Amino acid sequence: IKGKPGAGKSTLMKFALGHFRRQKRSYILISFFFNARGDQMEKTVQGMYQSLLWQLLTQRPHLRSIIEPFQRGAEAPAWTSTTIQRLLQEAVLKLDQDSLVCFVDALDECD
Repeated sequence: IKGKPGAGKSTLMKFALGHFRRQKRSYILISFFFNARGDQMEKTVQGMYQSLLWQLLTQRPHLRSIIEPFQRGAEAPAWTSTTIQRLLQEAVLKLDQDSLVCFVDALDECD
């Protein structure tokens, strides 16, 4: 959705997200709203990827195996933005027949 500041884009996104949450359908719903006044994780791409990945893994626990290599202590790979993006992509590709709905808002507030 594109529009001028203050035109109601975020209000529309929140309405649409609420609408999807009330539906009784079998899709996965994940969302992220950037917040320029929030903490570091609320205004960075890495924070967005982390949040979306966490929401997805919470709703589909069988996908958690993709993060096992990152739980090995000192020998674990680093959690970079690129790494988390790849993990999110991998998780989405493993959804098979599940439908995914993803809302991301306020991209202009991203650092």
